[in-house]
Amino acid sequence: VEFGLKQLFAVLRSLIITLLISIWLHNTLEYVIFLLFFWPLRIYAGGYHAKTSSRCLTISVISIFIILELNDKLILPQYVTFTITYLLAPIIYKVIPQENTKKKLDIIEYKVYRKRGRFILIIEVAVSVLMHIIDCYIGYTLIMYSFGLMAILLLAGSGYLKSCVKDW
Repeated sequence: VEFGLKQLFAVLRSLIITLLISIWLHNTLEYVIFLLFFWPLRIYAGGYHAKTSSRCLTISVISIFIILELNDKLILPQYVTFTITYLLAPIIYKVIPQENTKKKLDIIEYKVYRKRGRFILIIEVAVSVLMHIIDCYIGYTLIMYSFGLMAILLLAGSGYLKSCVKDW
């Protein structure tokens, strides 16, 4: 129970701080839309998890800040967001779920997380296609950023990014 309450407090703290940042940046709607696409996928995809709650908070705050700023300042043509989104989707589809040191999966959990994660990804790709068709820039751009952050977390969780930095 104590562990669960600590985790709940950490999540709520992160949500409140990142919400305040989105209010400060005048991007609250974008923040909410981003979370609607990112969180469901993150739950089942796995990937990198920080070792401490303070490091998790720092990474979350920096990630949200960067995404909201990029979304506000970097206006990408539709074909660019389309291309990036549909290059990232198959990569994410192939590697989910990804275990990490905080969440080891048995074979049944692996199959359930894989099925649910892939289902969520397919739904989000379909929503992105719809957003492109109706030319809803905010929707398809935030899905692209969601997939981008998810791909980074999956690469970081696999140790791939660490090995690239070490080799560099």
